[in-house]
Amino acid sequence: MSDKFQVKRNFGKLFDDAVCEDQGAGELYQKLKNSTQRYAQEAELGEGGMKTVALVKDELTGRKVAIATLKGEAKRDSSERFLREARICARLEHPNIVPLHDLGVDENGNVYFTMKLVEGISFQELIEEIKANKSELNLSELLEIFVKICDAVSYAHSQEIIHLDLKPENIQISHFGEVMVCDWGLARDLRQKESFTEELIVNESFVTQDGLVRGTPGYMSPEQARGAISESSFQSDIYALGSILYTILTLKRPGSGSVKEVLEQTQAGDFPSPSTLCPKRNIPSALEAICLKAMKLDPKERYSNAAQLKNDILAYLRGFATSLENASFFVQVKLLIKRNKLLSTVISMSTLLLITATSLFMFSIKQSELEARNSAQQAKQAEELAKKTLLKWQKTNELKKLIATESLPQVVNLARDAVENYEVLKGIDLAQVAVEIDKNLQISHRDLGYLQASLFEFEASIKSYQLGGMAPKNNHILASQDCLNKFKGRKDLSFEEIMWIVRTYSDYKLYNMINEFTFSPKLHFFTLEQRRQYAAEVLTLQNSQVKEVKFEGDKVIFDASKANDINALYRTEITELDLRNAKLRRRIVAIRGLPLKKIIMPRHDPNKHIPHLATCKTLKEVHLPEKTTDKNLLKDLPKSIKIIFY
Repeated sequence: MSDKFQVKRNFGKLFDDAVCEDQGAGELYQKLKNSTQRYAQEAELGEGGMKTVALVKDELTGRKVAIATLKGEAKRDSSERFLREARICARLEHPNIVPLHDLGVDENGNVYFTMKLVEGISFQELIEEIKANKSELNLSELLEIFVKICDAVSYAHSQEIIHLDLKPENIQISHFGEVMVCDWGLARDLRQKESFTEELIVNESFVTQDGLVRGTPGYMSPEQARGAISESSFQSDIYALGSILYTILTLKRPGSGSVKEVLEQTQAGDFPSPSTLCPKRNIPSALEAICLKAMKLDPKERYSNAAQLKNDILAYLRGFATSLENASFFVQVKLLIKRNKLLSTVISMSTLLLITATSLFMFSIKQSELEARNSAQQAKQAEELAKKTLLKWQKTNELKKLIATESLPQVVNLARDAVENYEVLKGIDLAQVAVEIDKNLQISHRDLGYLQASLFEFEASIKSYQLGGMAPKNNHILASQDCLNKFKGRKDLSFEEIMWIVRTYSDYKLYNMINEFTFSPKLHFFTLEQRRQYAAEVLTLQNSQVKEVKFEGDKVIFDASKANDINALYRTEITELDLRNAKLRRRIVAIRGLPLKKIIMPRHDPNKHIPHLATCKTLKEVHLPEKTTDKNLLKDLPKSIKIIFY
C-alpha cells in the first residue's frame, strides 16, 4: 500500500519520555519507535457503492484487519457520510455487529476506518452453497443464524439506529460460527436530523418519481422502494429481516425481473408466498406466516420490533405455537407431544396401564358385590378399597396435569438462565433433565458443556459440546481439550492450576466462560487473599484496558470507566463499589456474593443491573442516575434499601 496511512504520532518520543537511552530497547520497542507506516495492504476484499475494503496488516499491533477507504472517484462530499458510517459502527458494541478499531484521515486528506476482519463467507454465499448441495446446514441451523441477525438489529434499534440495507450479502459468517451484521453505510441515526436531499452514490435506475432509492431491490422495504427516505423506520429493517427469512425458506431473492420490476413488485406487495414459489420444499406454515407478516405492505401491520420477530422464530424452533397461529387446544396438545416425545410416551404407557388396572379392579368390585350379599363385612372392605383406588386415580390425574403444564422449553429456559446467572449446580440439573427428555436438544447440550467445564469435567464438556453441534475447532472445544490434556483424571486442582485454566480460556478469548469458573463451587476453597488475587488478574484479563486492581481493606480500587465486566469481584468481601463511569456489558451478578453496603450504579444502562440488587442481602444504599433509571424497576427492591439519585 502507498504511504496513505502514515502514523501522525511520534511513538518514539512518547517512549523516550519514559525510558532512558542507556536502558536499551528491545526489538519491538525499536519497531514501534521507527514505525512510519501503520497499515500495509495485503489484498483487496471487495467494494461497495462508495468505498473499497482491503485486507491490511496493522504494523503496530501485528494483527490483520479490514480497512475501508473512500473510492477515488467518489466525491469529497461523500466523506461526511462515510465517516458517519464509521461513527455509527463505533457506537454499536454487540457480539453480532462487526466492531470498528480505528478511524482517521491520512496526511493526503483521505478518510479511512479499520474494523475486525471476519474470515469466512457471506450469508448469501452460504445460501448459494446450500443450493448447490455443498453445505449440510439444515433449516433449523439457518434459523439459529437468523436469530443472531435479529439480535444485532434489535440492539441497533435500541440505540435508535436503523440499518436500511440488510441483506444476505451484508451478513458475514466466520469459520468459527460468528455471525456479523456488516456495511452500515446507509444507516440512519433517528436521534439526529439528516438531510434527505444529500447526493447519494446510487445507480441511476434506482431513481423513482418520488426520490432516490436507498437500499437493495428485493430486500428494501416498500417505503424505501418509493424513494420516501424520510418514512424509513424500525419497520423498514423488519421488512428486510422478513425478506432474509424469505430467502432462507426459498433459497431465492424476493421478487424477479429487472431492477425496475422488482421495485414495482415491492411497492405493490406483489410477490408469491414462499410455499407458492417453492411448493416442493415443504415450507412450514408457521414460518411462512412469520415471513409474510414481517413483509406486510403497511409498516403498521409488521412486527412492532425485531425482538417480537425473533421470539416467534424461537417459539417455532422450540416447538411452541407462534403468536400468529392462534392454536386450538388440539394443536397445542400436538405441539406438546412433539416437544416432549419421551415424556408423552411415558404418560401414554402409564395411562394404558392405569386403565387396564382400573378395568381389572372394576371386575373385582363386581365380584365383591356378589360376595357382599352374603357378608356385610366384605361389602364394607370392598367400599374402603374402592375409595383408596379412586384416590389413587385422582392423584394420577393431578400428576398428569402437572406434567402437561411443565413444558420442556421452560426447563430449557431455566437452564439457560442458570448459565447466564452462573448458577452452576442448578444449571447442570436442569440441562441434564432437558437432554434426557430430548437428546437432540443442542442448546441444552451446549449449556451442560459450559457448566461441566466450570467443574473441571473437561472430557464430559467436550462430549456435550459435540452433541450441541459445535465445530471441532470451536474455541470451547479447543480450550477444554487443552485443559483435559493437562489435568486428565483430576477434578480437584490447586490455586495456581486454576489460574492456568483461566489464562488458557483468556487466550481463547472465552471471557464470559471465565465467569463460570469464578462462580464454580470448585473455587470455594480459596482464601480471601487468593480470591482477591484471582479477581485482580481476571479483571485485567476480561477488561483489556484495566491495568491495575488493588484491594485496600474492604474496598477495591481500579478504573471502572475501562471495565465492561466486574463479576470477578465475587466473594472478595468488599463493602462499597463505585461503578458510576462503567459501561458494563455483563450484568453485575457478582453482588449476590458480596457484603455490599453501598453501591453507585453506572450512568450507562443501569436498568439491566437493577434486578440483581435484591440478591445482595446486606445492601443499605444505592445511588442511581436519575435521567437513565426506570423507576418502575425499583418497586421490587427491599424497602430497607435507601435510593439516592445523582
